[in-house]
Amino acid sequence: MAADLARAVEARAVDCWLSERNVPAGADYAECVVRAVDGCAALVVLVTPEADSSMHVRREVDLALGARRPIIPILVGGVKCSEQMRYRLSTAQWLRIDAAPAAAAIEGCADAIVGAMRSGPQAASRTRIRATGRGWSARRVAPFAMLACVVIVLTMAMLLPVGGSSPQSPTQAAAPSRGGPVAPLQPVDLPRQITVAIDPATGRILRATGPVLSDTERDRATERVRAASPDALLELDVNPEGVASAVRAALDAAGIRSEVALRRRANWGDAYLFITIRGASDEGMKEARQIAEGHAMLPASVTVQRQP
Repeated sequence: MAADLARAVEARAVDCWLSERNVPAGADYAECVVRAVDGCAALVVLVTPEADSSMHVRREVDLALGARRPIIPILVGGVKCSEQMRYRLSTAQWLRIDAAPAAAAIEGCADAIVGAMRSGPQAASRTRIRATGRGWSARRVAPFAMLACVVIVLTMAMLLPVGGSSPQSPTQAAAPSRGGPVAPLQPVDLPRQITVAIDPATGRILRATGPVLSDTERDRATERVRAASPDALLELDVNPEGVASAVRAALDAAGIRSEVALRRRANWGDAYLFITIRGASDEGMKEARQIAEGHAMLPASVTVQRQP
């Protein structure tokens, strides 16, 4: 499957690298793999059960992540992947393909891969894509030789904002442009600066990341995420300045002249936003409040006043 996919991609003027054909005889295999990943524009991973359990495949994915190379995972059939692999691929867009794909499906994946390469920052007139993985064939070869024969990865999640500032609802944003239907996501009301990684195959939140104003706000955000996905990984930092910076940027983008300060409740209580709006109309004040409250868990975390 990897070889067929590579041929289809190369027919679209994008170079591919597979170890079984591109590692010279007598060369150090591991060194060639590292160089290929470091020098590639993207890593394509075909996700099968064997690939998911392969330590070598995980190492290649880690190499690509360390080199900040885009990863394009392709979910093969209805395979279920481990939490370790799902975490590695949780921020990548994903494709699906049948375990025994027709030629048209291979061509569709090739179109998607080339389209991603040519539309992203890594686009070039002649691009190199690295294909890796481990096949499920009964034919057994040396571990390294089999490793690059088939590309493997599992379901992926996209990192997307949840909250009023998102141009799409979480359900819309998580739906893939290609592949099978995605389970509808449970709406989760979170501040705009908090992002979540969602598993498109299950609709569950894998990870929530971002700054919050206070311990109270973090507890409230945690409650909402846990209610939707009890096993989600939470990385919510009490960082009032980070929230204030996000609010300043949002108000500036809306053309609202303002000053954003951080204050604390009596006796060094929770931090809250104190926002002064200069020369705003009633509508401007309303918009400013909506923007500020969109970055907080509680309306009480925002105070807005007008200055003539």
